[in-house]
Amino acid sequence: MHNKVGRPINDLKVKMNEMEEEKKRLKTLLLSIYKKMGITLDMNNAGIEKLEEVGWTILTGGSTTVGSGTGTGKANCLDKGTFLMSVIMYDDGYAFKRTWRAKDENVVKQVTPIKAWVEKRRISTDEFKRGSVDIMEWCNSKDCRFSVQVHDETTTKDAFLNQLENIESVFYPKRIRTR
Repeated sequence: MHNKVGRPINDLKVKMNEMEEEKKRLKTLLLSIYKKMGITLDMNNAGIEKLEEVGWTILTGGSTTVGSGTGTGKANCLDKGTFLMSVIMYDDGYAFKRTWRAKDENVVKQVTPIKAWVEKRRISTDEFKRGSVDIMEWCNSKDCRFSVQVHDETTTKDAFLNQLENIESVFYPKRIRTR
């Protein structure tokens, strides 16, 4: 009788070990996907909370938890609620006005394009895209994003969507309605 019970238990232990190995493999795969999405996790905290922070909808056990879809997911590079600058979107480029505080100067001077853009006051869309690469590299190295206020002066819906998409790829925008 002992042999009849012992064998199924051993089979279950083997199956359980196989499942643990598969779980580790899937976690590693999931972590590589997170990394490609810019989400940094380790094997112990690859949880739902992180996905909800970046606006994912998570389905678990028949109930739905909905992320905001507009959540930031990363801390503000300046203090919470502090805007780096005001950005005015035009059909062919952007204009900038400094809004960071004097105490944030040391952070801002580390990110080369920002001060140059504010000093120029207006740049082309191509110049914005080129400078955005440096800004994103800096932000990714600090695991943060800058928040900006965005004003729309575009003349077409396509221009508006294109310019806003460019801003959203680099900054967390807060749209300020001026019309």
